[in-house]
Amino acid sequence: MDSVQRIRRVTAQNFIYCLRLEYVNEIEHKDGFNIVNSDAIYWGMTSNLEQRMKQHLDGEVLSTCQELTLDGWRSHINILYTVAFNSKRDAELAEKKAWEKSGYGQGTKYSCAGTVAEMNLAYRHLLDLGWDGRQFGLKYFIKLMPRYLSLWDETDPYLKLESEVNRKPTITEKLKERRRQKIQELRAQKKFSQDFSGNEDIPG
Repeated sequence: MDSVQRIRRVTAQNFIYCLRLEYVNEIEHKDGFNIVNSDAIYWGMTSNLEQRMKQHLDGEVLSTCQELTLDGWRSHINILYTVAFNSKRDAELAEKKAWEKSGYGQGTKYSCAGTVAEMNLAYRHLLDLGWDGRQFGLKYFIKLMPRYLSLWDETDPYLKLESEVNRKPTITEKLKERRRQKIQELRAQKKFSQDFSGNEDIPG
């Protein structure tokens, strides 16, 4: 469970998110060129998810735009997961933890910028957060964002757990609980009566 409480994404403002960057490059050798495919993981935090995703898609974010276009080849950006929080402070703490769990950023010790140093650790942290392994193209995610956020809300194991803990009982459940307590009281009274009569001295 996270140290800070997460909330439903559909109505949230403060998010952390995880992107998978796919990019290609041409490697020259004596017989020509080889096309090399590669990928990277990026963690981010925002208080305006739609706007931030558009910035990533349009190459306006320095940490990801360097991966967008290499030698004329345009990469794909997929969004892997989001988690929503009540406050910007909670989101910042969660983002910092995500970078820490991913070995921080490449090239700079304790950096929370660029792409992660250890992709296998990043995937492990994603699974710990409740990620189910699916990813969505960023372009389509922006177009259908409410649908994707709702999908994540429905399948988020932590939200289900929190809702069960914080859910108020229904009237039927309250009546059943009162009946159960009344039965326990009657049984306790009956047992006390039996015990008392059994220990009572019988005059000779």
